[in-house]
Amino acid sequence: MVTWAEIEAIIATFRTCVPVAGDQREWCVNKKAIAWERPLSKRDMAALGVNAPEGDVMAVHLENLMTRDAWVQTVPGPCFVSPHFANYPAVLIDLEKADLQLVTEILNESYEFLLAR
Repeated sequence: MVTWAEIEAIIATFRTCVPVAGDQREWCVNKKAIAWERPLSKRDMAALGVNAPEGDVMAVHLENLMTRDAWVQTVPGPCFVSPHFANYPAVLIDLEKADLQLVTEILNESYEFLLAR
């Protein structure tokens, strides 16, 4: 399980990453969201069925759909996609199933990509 405090500590190491003020957690690099809190909608929950996470979910922007799909295939369970994200290059992470190493790797990959843009 990964906590929001642990995520905030990882993101604090990214020199150009800034938090966005609002009701939900969100961080940006070069004015592009790197990661954000993503509660699942009723539609997401229905589509995911028994595989729908019950706890916190974070979305992380990735370079492209191939990269996203590689994470989902390599680390199924913590990494998933809802129908809402079918054509968007972001992976959803079930924070209850994820570990700190996984979240750190995905955030670093996202940060490096967005920093280079």
